[in-house]
Amino acid sequence: MEVHERRGLVSAKLAACVNIIPKITSVYNWDGKINEDSEVLMMMKTRTSVLPVLTEYVKKHHPYKVCEIISTKILQGNQPYLDWILESVPEKVVDEL
Repeated sequence: MEVHERRGLVSAKLAACVNIIPKITSVYNWDGKINEDSEVLMMMKTRTSVLPVLTEYVKKHHPYKVCEIISTKILQGNQPYLDWILESVPEKVVDEL
């Protein structure tokens, strides 16, 4: 994803924050071949309720045919930070981005 597309996740209020972790190495099986590629990992802080729209946004802008989008539940954290996420990302967002 290009810089403006990553920034678009925040400006569209799909994520409160996007951490961009460059230069990770991924080893994976694709089309029957073992591949090893340098990639960028993006960690997005958001609400579960907007995950379907966020997923469509990423799929639309990602160069891969099958891009990695997974979610994990936050069990605990710094409450002011968790509150900031909820304040930054509305419970519902526009479906068309």
